Amino acid sequence: MEEPNGPLQLLDSIESLLKKLKPGGMTLIENESSMGAEMTLYVLSKYAKKMGMSIIIEDVLDIFPLYVKHMEMMGLGIDLNSVEVIKIGGSEDYGKVAGRINVSDDPEVYTRKRRDYLREKKKHLLINPGLERYLAFHNDFSSVYALINSIKSSMDTNVRFNVYIVDVPILENLELNPLPILEDIATSVVHLQDTGEYLDIRFKKSIFTLMYDINRVLVSPKDIVSWGERIGGNSDGPSGVPEER
Repeated sequence: MEEPNGPLQLLDSIESLLKKLKPGGMTLIENESSMGAEMTLYVLSKYAKKMGMSIIIEDVLDIFPLYVKHMEMMGLGIDLNSVEVIKIGGSEDYGKVAGRINVSDDPEVYTRKRRDYLREKKKHLLINPGLERYLAFHNDFSSVYALINSIKSSMDTNVRFNVYIVDVPILENLELNPLPILEDIATSVVHLQDTGEYLDIRFKKSIFTLMYDINRVLVSPKDIVSWGERIGGNSDGPSGVPEER
């Protein structure tokens, strides 16, 4: 197999590999980049739109609105009218809010409510960009164990692709750091950090490494945006700002 030799060709190769992924897996995005979460949300939203797949966001303590605002400032488009949101605490409603869970709910209650909201959904991409914030409220052993079991049980489905974007510094500063356990149960682990003006992508556990024998790539944000516009157009506007409420 020919090895990718340019940033856009490389991103096309990642897209082709995304198409090979099966529902039920869990991709863990370990973010230490200043714009890694925003770029990940941009790429996933463009890919899901191209594939005709719905997006559901688990918004913990308004982290999703924060990332959307950052994306607006960068001129990145995301169609909020096509995004369903499960609010876990917080007060800012971005996207179509499908349900609400109190951030103080223990993991068993959280799991039950979450399962009820997702029960009838067809094939979809579930993105949680703020798991570490929930864990900051529930950082005892029994709560972490229950939450890990909840994540594992959500992988047993043929209609859901699970993506967790976690802020590594926050996780590492918790008294009980669950990152090693999350890495263990994940089917794919990708680490993001800044290297100069590039987004440094490291594939710690990935089909990409197996197929291309590549475990690290450097991609500029400009190339990511160009790729997104090419596969999904730029019709989402300057980030799909929600209507006044």
